[in-house]
Amino acid sequence: MLGARSQVGDYLIQDEIGRGSFATVYLGKLKVLVDHEHAASGRPSHAEGGSSDALAGPASSASTLPDPVRGYSLVAIKSVTKEKLNRKLTENLETEIRILKGSAHPHIVELIKIVNSTKYIHLLMEFCAFGDLSAYIKKKGAIAVPSCYRGLPASHPFLAYFADPLAITRLAGPYNGLHETVIRHFLYQLGSSMRFLRKNQLIHRDIKPQNLLLSPSATGRILVPGLPPLPDLKLADFGFARALPHQSLAATLCGSPLYMAPEILRGGRYDASADLWSIGAVLYELVAGRPPFRAQNHIDLLRKIDRGSGEIHFPDAAVVA
Repeated sequence: MLGARSQVGDYLIQDEIGRGSFATVYLGKLKVLVDHEHAASGRPSHAEGGSSDALAGPASSASTLPDPVRGYSLVAIKSVTKEKLNRKLTENLETEIRILKGSAHPHIVELIKIVNSTKYIHLLMEFCAFGDLSAYIKKKGAIAVPSCYRGLPASHPFLAYFADPLAITRLAGPYNGLHETVIRHFLYQLGSSMRFLRKNQLIHRDIKPQNLLLSPSATGRILVPGLPPLPDLKLADFGFARALPHQSLAATLCGSPLYMAPEILRGGRYDASADLWSIGAVLYELVAGRPPFRAQNHIDLLRKIDRGSGEIHFPDAAVVA
């Protein structure tokens, strides 16, 4: 585990933002920004676990510093512990890196850089400031100011996203989910990322709200009058992704059960259409605020899917215009 202010490349570790069985995700901030903030406050700045003069040079003035919201001022650092990797996990990581390197797309999280150290493989990823779609659905579109952005000048346009909480109720839908305008917005962006994957003969295999991350809008287009632009959706976590040529089948049981296609749950062979089932399950949650099926285990989940004739049934009153 990396300590606070450990240095990875040009970045200093700030906070832990996620944890898995063999990797931890941290927020990383450009060292030059941290140094400037500490100098302005009179505090000393040094990096633990890295060279203290890694970015040595003339002190930057506030006018020449990068905007803390734009560009790569902040990154998500996925630090993989090498000693926890077995052969299969190593293969998955290599596949994830290979796919991300070739997946430049506005709705797929960007892999910026890889930093290799004695104990860790660090994947420096695009930081998605608004968290994941699961939390966004639960909070009906309300977004709290991330701690890493507190202290921005009140005039900064980024703060427009954090509107009056009462106004946010306009993003809620009639079935405990989100408004149709919001659903269409996210579904279009998810569909765009999926078209890219299929064009490149890739299958994700773990599409779920927790793997759909949200960032400030790149276009600034207003879709809901009186509110800031809706966030952009980014498909993330390609740990289970793999190449799957057209007409080919896969057989590995992987993914998140509540969003997993029934053919995968049965242990059978499947093709890229398995991702479409997962998208349907995400769409249901966008509409209804919960997954289409709830179960204690794979067997119970498959029984409930079969009870519905292998289909996802939306609320009876829901009308798609």
